[in-house]
Parts: sequence; structure tokens; C-alpha cells
Amino acid sequence: MRLFLIVLFAIVSMDVQAQLTLRGTVIDGETGETLPAANISIEGTYRGTITNSDGNYTFQINEFPATIVVRYIGYNSVQRVIMESSDEVQNFSLQPAVIEMGEIVVTDRDPALSIMERVIIRKQLWRANLENYRADAYTRQSLSNDTSIVSISESVSEVFWKRGEGHREVLKSKRQTSNLSDAANFTGVSYFPNFYDDNIEIAGFEIVGPTHPQALSYYDFKILNYLRIDDKTVFEIEVIPKRKLQPTFEGVIYVLDREFAILEVKLKPNRVVNFPPPVQEFDLYYEQQFNNFGGDFWLPVDMRIQGTVRIAMVGLRFPAIKFSQISQIDNYQVNTTLPDTLFQQRRVFSVDSVSIKDEELIVKRTEQVPLTVEEERAYAEIDSSATLDKAFRPEGFLAKMLMEDENESSNSMTFGAGSGFLGKLIPAGFGLRAHYNRVDGFHLGARYRRDVFKTRTRIFAGYNFHAENWDYGVDAQRLIWTGSRKRLWADAEFSTTTATRYQSLFYPELANSVSMLLGTQDYFDYYRTDRISANIRYRNIAKQFEIEGGFRNEAQRSADNMVMNYSLTGLHTERRPNPSIDDGLMNSLVLKYRYNYSDPTYGISGRKHFEISLEHSDSWMNSDFNFNRIQAKAEWNTPTFYQRRLFPNTFDVQVRGGFSTGTLPLQRYFAVDGVSNLFSPFGVLRTKRHVPYEGDHYWLAVAEHNFRSLPFEILGLWGLADKGLGIIVFGGAGKSWVENQTVQDLIDNFGYSPRVSNGVHSEVGVSLNSIFGVARLDFAKRLDAPGFFIGVSLPRYF
Repeated sequence: MRLFLIVLFAIVSMDVQAQLTLRGTVIDGETGETLPAANISIEGTYRGTITNSDGNYTFQINEFPATIVVRYIGYNSVQRVIMESSDEVQNFSLQPAVIEMGEIVVTDRDPALSIMERVIIRKQLWRANLENYRADAYTRQSLSNDTSIVSISESVSEVFWKRGEGHREVLKSKRQTSNLSDAANFTGVSYFPNFYDDNIEIAGFEIVGPTHPQALSYYDFKILNYLRIDDKTVFEIEVIPKRKLQPTFEGVIYVLDREFAILEVKLKPNRVVNFPPPVQEFDLYYEQQFNNFGGDFWLPVDMRIQGTVRIAMVGLRFPAIKFSQISQIDNYQVNTTLPDTLFQQRRVFSVDSVSIKDEELIVKRTEQVPLTVEEERAYAEIDSSATLDKAFRPEGFLAKMLMEDENESSNSMTFGAGSGFLGKLIPAGFGLRAHYNRVDGFHLGARYRRDVFKTRTRIFAGYNFHAENWDYGVDAQRLIWTGSRKRLWADAEFSTTTATRYQSLFYPELANSVSMLLGTQDYFDYYRTDRISANIRYRNIAKQFEIEGGFRNEAQRSADNMVMNYSLTGLHTERRPNPSIDDGLMNSLVLKYRYNYSDPTYGISGRKHFEISLEHSDSWMNSDFNFNRIQAKAEWNTPTFYQRRLFPNTFDVQVRGGFSTGTLPLQRYFAVDGVSNLFSPFGVLRTKRHVPYEGDHYWLAVAEHNFRSLPFEILGLWGLADKGLGIIVFGGAGKSWVENQTVQDLIDNFGYSPRVSNGVHSEVGVSLNSIFGVARLDFAKRLDAPGFFIGVSLPRYF
């Protein structure tokens, strides 16, 4: 027994002693300067690390003897055998390699092109045999402002790659400065590029890599220098973008002779990889090294990124956001068995729920790249009060307004929240209701909303001072059933209101009110209605499809023809009369079928959706009207040119049309939107002013192509391109007419002649997009008749 314990103790002691953590510095043997990112590995293994920016490293040895190899391009490598008894401090001094070149033969074709052709061929050969790998990774990210580091986050993870599936990463441990929460630490290595890939994604741009099979169509390569590493030549090759309008890289790569493998890249995206205002500067610089660890495959051993982002606009300017990352990857296992469960899930990141609780694991990992002196100081000095909001506090008059709003209670603008002047006067759930038009005059009222469980209830009431009548009503909506992303809603409404005689997709009541008060014409006509309705809406009946159906009971009557002639500016013209409608009781069934439905974006972004709607009214429903009203709408957005950019050129088209059978009353006529004032969103006829076209039949087709900043880039006007200015070319055509009644009958019955288009209204134009990032200037020319329009709209961002 005693002998057994002695042997056991010896074995345990041997196990403990069979670990040695090396630390030290790598320097230039002639100048004494430290060498950052020097490559340190154990010969014959896939284990290694790099030095930090101060030239320092730490590295753990588990098996002895171990031969440490230190490499740096332009220097002779150093090998050193490490034993169990070796000193923990191991400094390395590397001597510059002497370059002895033979006679250089000058040809018309730069030798770098032939070298890169061979690099691409070699890569395809060994990549064909690379099925998967796993590795250990350490990643550190830091954010700085103009003066100092403001946060640091670190992670230790296990990285997996599989052909056709991409990366997965399991987070094992992480830590961060005390001003960051654990949930705010997103540090990892999988989202960052491998420059040996064909296509490399940078900030949403898909960039052709320097070893892509078609790289020579995108880049010129030029020999800059011949270096040495041990007894082999290293070619320093300049990477020069050939396609100036495509996102590409520029910088240098280092290629090992005979192996024709990339040892290191130092690249940055070209200026095409940029963002529109308010981003004023977006600058990223990448460095990455590769090693074959004595095998066939050249795998990344690190990733070093430096970046600066500046955000500014009129009245608002943020300090420079400086980003730095260093990642170290080692302990590869190539073409091994990987967990199938990792690739059954779509998300890249997952967390090891057991190891993540061990906050010391990240400290215990000795292969991690040591903190620099500045980073150690930041860890010691940054406390929880040094938030990122404080570190990147904006300046400018808009910043002062934002900070004043932040100092107020978040409920100060919510009526009835118990804070602020109005909040103390108006109970919770209440709000004001106000508008102005030529029939109602000024309307002032109140609304109340209450959400209880799965039911939303709204009540409103208000007085129309010119018409001298009341609007009031109540509606309720309830979620009846939910399951597997499907939703079944029911809603009901009772109301007495002034309604618009035709619907607009683009001009809400409030916008029309403001426009009228400034002196423009009223865009709408009006009638009075007492409505009772009930609807059922089933969302996601199929993927992104929904269906809605309901019943309407409406007592409709003409509004007063005496209109209010007033504006704040006094610059208005005489208000046009408000026409009468077909008075009567309208009972109708309504059915709508939609795909990918969303609210209109007013041209800010493209949409892909369509909608078909049907309304049926008949005497068998005790209705005074007999008609069918069918309408279809579709809008589609598709990328066209330069799809490798984050925001490629896009083509947008919007098509609408409708027809009716029977006798469609005036209050159900279709409308083809024009320009209400100077605001001209995508989807309207810009050379049709003040009021829309109408009729019981219509069609409209509008389209535009967003060239973004491409025209300015082609002309070399990079100052305009960098400001985010772009060019949009657009056109449109539409027609409305009355088919089921004669215009003379309408004049005889209602004293009103509908505003039909009298043929096809057509136009073309051009827009200057994203002026100061907040506006778009539209120039339109009518084609079928004289007419020209200059207006503004919201810029197209996406």
C-alpha cells in the first residue's frame, strides 16, 4: 500500500511538472525593436500563438521536449528546444534575413501575376481535400475614443468549420471591463474573414478575395519587394483593384516561394466599401497570418483589425469610434469528426452553459495574446460608471436637444402618464385628436385606448367647428387564436365620422391638415357616414400570406357643400366646393388577400408584396347599391448592378389597378394619387398636382432605378459620392375613366364631373437622392401633355 501511494504521488507530481508556461519578448536582433504578431509554434503540431503589439507572448508547453519555432517575414527563424527544466522566460532575438537575388529579367508581364496564378491553383488543390476543422480561439476587442480605451471584451471559444456549412463557434468563457455587462460581450472570431476564402464579407459587402478563381479579373498584382524567411524567398506583392466600382481590397500580401502559399495579408477595403451619411468615415484595416503547421493545409493563425468610424451630421457630431481586435487560433484538428448538432442549427454562436460560468477560464488559458500595457491600465482604471454613452457623448445643438429629452422622464410626452404638464392634466390612456379640412373646419377631440389581455379598445369623440357636428366612435380588436406564428384576429367598429370620398396611400389626414393651413388646396372630398363593421383577419395562413374578411353597414350622406376658406398664410386660392355623393344605405362584404404585407414606406425602402381586395354590395343585403369593386396592388424591389455592395443598384416597380361592375357610387371611386403639395413619394404621378385622378376603372404603373452614387463615382466626383448623394431615374403612367356611367348622368345627378385622366398620363424624371441624408429632390417632365414638376420626398435608403 505504501509503495502504491509513493508511485501514485510520483505520477501526480510528474503530471503537474509536465506543464511549463513560457513568456517572453520577440525582438529584432539588430535594432532591438519588438516584433508584433511574430508567429510562435511548436514544431510538428497545430499549436501556436502570436506576440501582441508590444512583442510579448505567453505559451504553454505540455509535452517535452518541445521545439519552439519563431517566424517573422524578413527574418531567419529561430528554433529552441524546451525541456521541463527550461526557464519560463524565453526571449527571442531574430536576425534579418539577407536577400541574395540573381539577375532579374524584365518582361511586359509583372511576375506577380504568374505567382498569384500559381497561388490560386495550389489553393484549389489543397482546399479540395479540406473537409472540416476545429480549433481553439482567443479573441480580444477594444473600443477607444479620441483619447483612450473605453472598453475591452475577451472570449475563449471553440471554432468549427465544415465545407458547405460554414462556421460555428461555441463560447467557453468571456470577460470584459466593468462598464460592459456580460450580455453586451459579443466577442468572437467566426464573423471575421479568412482571406484564403473566395468571397469575403466585410460590413455587408461581398468582396472577391485575392485568391478567388477570378481574382485576376478584379485585381492587378505587382511585385514590391523580395524578402526572406530562412532559406526561402517571400514575395511582397501589391494588391491593386482593377474594377474601381466594385468592392475590392488594396494593400499587400506575402507569398512563400516554392510553396506558393500566402503567409500574411495586410489589406483594407477600397473606398467603395463605405456608408452614406451620417457616417462620415468608415476605415478598416486587416492583417492575417497563415501557417501549414507542417501539413498540407494553410490555416489562419490570427486576425488583427484596426478600424475607425466617424458619425456626424448637421448639428450632431460623435467622437471617433476606434475599433481594435486581435484573435489567435491554434490547436487545429483537421478532417476530424465534428458534432452534427452544431450544424443542425442556423445560428453561428452558441454558449457552453457549463464552462461559461467559470469566469477564470479565460485567465487560465495561457495561449491567449497578452494584454498590452495600455490594455492592462484600462482594465484597472475603467469602472462601471464609465459607460459607452459617456465615452461617445455627441456634440452640437441637436445633441443638446437629445440630452435634454433624455433628462426628462421617458413618459413626459405620453398623455396621462403622470409626469410633464399635460401628463398631469390628462389621465393615462387619453390623447388629443385634431385635424383641419375645408368641410369640418377645425376638429378638436379626445381619444382613449385601453389594452387588456388580448383585447385592445379605442374610443374617440370630437367636435367639427365649421360643420357644427360631432365625430365619435368605438372599436375593439381581440386576438382569438395563436399558434405556430399564425394569428387570428377579430375586430368590430361603430362610428359616426366625416370620411374621405377616395382613399390615398400616401397622404394621411394630419399631413393634409398642415398643408391646407399653409395655403394649399384640400386634397380630398368628404361625406358623412354612420358605420358598423366586423372583420376577421388570419395572419400567416401560409408563409407570409394573410386573409381578411368582413361586413360593413354604412349609412352614407353628403356633407355640407359650404366650405371653409381659411389658411394661416392667407395665400390660398378659393376653396373648391365639396361635391355631393350617392346618399343611401350601403351594406357590403369585403375580402382581402395579401402577401408580405407591410405599411407603405414612402419610398424609403423597397418592398415585395401584393394585395387583392374585393367589395361586393347588393340589394339582397338590403343595400341601396349594387356593385362589385375589385382592386390589385403590387410592389417589387430587386437588385440589379453591383450586387457585391452592401447597397446594390435596385429597380423598384409599383403596379395598381382596379375595376368595377354594376354602378359604383362616387364615394367608392378609385383614385390615382398625384402630388398634394411639394411632397412626391414613390408611387404617385408627380406631374399631377393638387388633386388625384378618379374613376370606376383605373390603372397605374410607376418604376424607378436607383443608381446610388455610381454616376458620381464614374465621373470621379468622389466628394459627392462620399456624401452619399445618388441618382435615381424614374417614370410612370396611369389612367382613370368612368365606364359604367356617363359623365353627363353624373353631372345631371350630382352636379359633378369626375376628374378622369382623359387618356394615359405619362412622365419621366430624375432625382438627386439623399441630400444631407434627409431629403430627395425630384425633377419630373410630363410626356403626354405640357407639364413640369420640382418637388421633394423622403430619400431612398434601401
